[in-house]
Amino acid sequence: MIKMIKRHEDDALILKSTEDLLREKECSLLKEDIREQLKKEQQNFSRIEIDLKNASKIDSCGLSLLIMLEKLAQEQGLSLNIKNVESEYIKNIFRMTNLDKVLKINYSN
Repeated sequence: MIKMIKRHEDDALILKSTEDLLREKECSLLKEDIREQLKKEQQNFSRIEIDLKNASKIDSCGLSLLIMLEKLAQEQGLSLNIKNVESEYIKNIFRMTNLDKVLKINYSN
């Protein structure tokens, strides 16, 4: 199951993955949850940060989630940053799909 821990830090909404971004049903529920969170609190922050330190895999559903978040962020004038990408698998997926050219991604060494 996908769990994202939400916390506010400075002017950012931080979404921290506790495991892999997989499974279509959970991604769909998470998308709706994040949309509602953004609607409720859009005045309280200027950026969204996705922390993927604990994720080792991602599938098309997880990629779709990140693309949706980028679109929502742009629509609301926010920036989206993906940080702590440590998994070589995820790094390769981002490179193969060219999402590393579309999204702001911080690769951990």
